[in-house]
Amino acid sequence: MADKCIIYNLLLKKYAIGGLFIVVGSIVIAFNKSIGIALALIGLFISCIMARQQYKKTHLSFSQNIELVYFLLEENRIFFQNYGPNSSAGNTTYLRTGSQLKLWEAARKNKIIPNNQKMMEIIRKIENQFDNEEKCIIDKMKKHIFAFEVHSKDLSIDYSEHRFPIEFTNLIVQKLNTLQNPYELTERYREWLCNINLEMENKITEAFIFGSSLYLTSPKDIDVVISYKGTPLDFQPKLTAMKKNFKKTFNVPVHITAFSHAEKSEYEKFIRRCGEMIQIEF
Repeated sequence: MADKCIIYNLLLKKYAIGGLFIVVGSIVIAFNKSIGIALALIGLFISCIMARQQYKKTHLSFSQNIELVYFLLEENRIFFQNYGPNSSAGNTTYLRTGSQLKLWEAARKNKIIPNNQKMMEIIRKIENQFDNEEKCIIDKMKKHIFAFEVHSKDLSIDYSEHRFPIEFTNLIVQKLNTLQNPYELTERYREWLCNINLEMENKITEAFIFGSSLYLTSPKDIDVVISYKGTPLDFQPKLTAMKKNFKKTFNVPVHITAFSHAEKSEYEKFIRRCGEMIQIEF
């Protein structure tokens, strides 16, 4: 009886609902063989479906893994640009004396380092699918991740020889471009924006698409930055209408960062920090 209890516990822990049917079926079988067998078979069927779903979750394709690495890189880039030594906070001297330092420390500890660790877990799974030259780039990234983590724990340790290798980002982007073809969708976004601008009597004077939509065929959202004529108060209703129209047209949300001509310096700063972009020609 004790052995049976152990087996039942294992089934319930591993297979949840399916395991429950199997356990109940094995008990009922002593009283009604046909019903007990039926319940056990249902439990086995449910367990197989759940196991298959779990397999899909844990065994991603090469393309899906590359996408995950890209998202982690993008998140790190955003945190670095907003809170790091080259952020809008100014220079390193300011960071060492101002409250911005605490934000940078929190970003390193809570976001960048955990993201780096996740990246390496993913890369280890798919590393055998890179050639030798690409593996050398991956090795540089591994060294950077290790050195960055050590430096974060002790700022007196110099890691200047193991700075972030930009070629690693280039490699991931190259793989995304090879595996996917997002440019057709990007062209559709461009056409939509041009049509919207005509309806608005050319209030938008400049626009760029940036972010994950440049590389992914199924992005979770689209990032656009625009410069427009007029005041923020007058343009806000148009901006709200644009977002609703985009969602209705493409079934994906759009994040529009809008700057009036009076906000030219802020607009230019934002552009410099966006990374790769595609300009929309009106």
